[in-house]
Amino acid sequence: PFNGPYLTRCMEIPHKKQRIDGSLTDSNYDDGEAQKLQTVSETVSKDAPFQRDLLVDEKYFKSYSFYEVHALMLADRRRTLTYRLALTQAHNRLHDQVILDVGSGTGILSIFGAKAGAKHVFAVDAAKKTCELAEKIIAENGLASSITVINSQVEDAKLAILDRVGAIVSEWMGYCLLYENMLTSVLLARDKYLLPTGAPSGVRPEDLAAWRRLRLFPCSASLFAAAFTETSLELDSAPNDSAESDLEALDAMDDSQKYTRKKLWSDLSELYQAKLDGVFADCVADEFYHQVHVKVVSKAAIVSNACKLCNLDLSTLDANELTRNGVQGHLDVSSIGLVSVNGLAIWFSVEFPDGEVLSTSPDVADLDVTLNCRFIEAKTENCILDFKRTYRLQS
Repeated sequence: PFNGPYLTRCMEIPHKKQRIDGSLTDSNYDDGEAQKLQTVSETVSKDAPFQRDLLVDEKYFKSYSFYEVHALMLADRRRTLTYRLALTQAHNRLHDQVILDVGSGTGILSIFGAKAGAKHVFAVDAAKKTCELAEKIIAENGLASSITVINSQVEDAKLAILDRVGAIVSEWMGYCLLYENMLTSVLLARDKYLLPTGAPSGVRPEDLAAWRRLRLFPCSASLFAAAFTETSLELDSAPNDSAESDLEALDAMDDSQKYTRKKLWSDLSELYQAKLDGVFADCVADEFYHQVHVKVVSKAAIVSNACKLCNLDLSTLDANELTRNGVQGHLDVSSIGLVSVNGLAIWFSVEFPDGEVLSTSPDVADLDVTLNCRFIEAKTENCILDFKRTYRLQS
């Protein structure tokens, strides 16, 4: 089963138990509509299925208060333009609808939604500093009357526009797809707000799923893995011209890689006259192989076929199940002939209702892809690698 430590740890971040006011201003509505708006705070009960550590959440939301984080996302043209295209293509369904933007950040997706014809957009984000910035950006774009920014977690704010929205948009994807665990918030918002007239009692589950599938941006996600190799990681088995050249080569690696090299600790043991290439080197290497590393991986480094580990239908995926079990799948990759394998590269793609796809695959042309890599140690000499009984890779 594909349920490695890195995904397991990602999914162990529980939800918060805290009271937050989610304010909805009524300055942009007529008297009739204004009566539908209210400020509602909900306290998550002690036995609720999603309870977060307050300190974890505080650190998480503060991390999104740095403008550089949002600058990085906005500078990603492929990501941003794919969302704009997806919302524009759906303008017939979005016209005169209320859109909920979960984790809205700077409000760029809310702006796209408003321009696609939405009646109103609620941009919900828990980072106060970011919400203040978003309000200014939205006003600067002349859309203050069309977009309401709410500083709250979506679980804690209640939208009182008939308790329904016509679409949900969110850029919830993180490293390994599920890192940050934001998808759970999107699914909870889906269950609570993304409802057609007569739902949930008057609509068959399959009809509800089909309806939602056309109104979730994105509506599905897939996770992939493939074996990769890096010649720079083969220093220990390469011929040594000189100790000096070895150390220079080690210095050229990033820290996480070079610290796993036995040669480094052997040389330093000799230099310091203290044994460091035994238990210490083993501990460093063991820690390295149990973590996921964020790296730029070229297409040429992939030495196997890509394996789709799972596909998530966001119209039906259960939030409780996702939090309890993460995602599972089977890894089955192969190569032509014998290959040197250093680990697994992991990437994802998401699909939108009208077929637009946003992928982080190394196959994407003209793109330096930052992938999530799990390094592995060869346990045998015949290129069959056993990942502590969790994964098996055969050439």
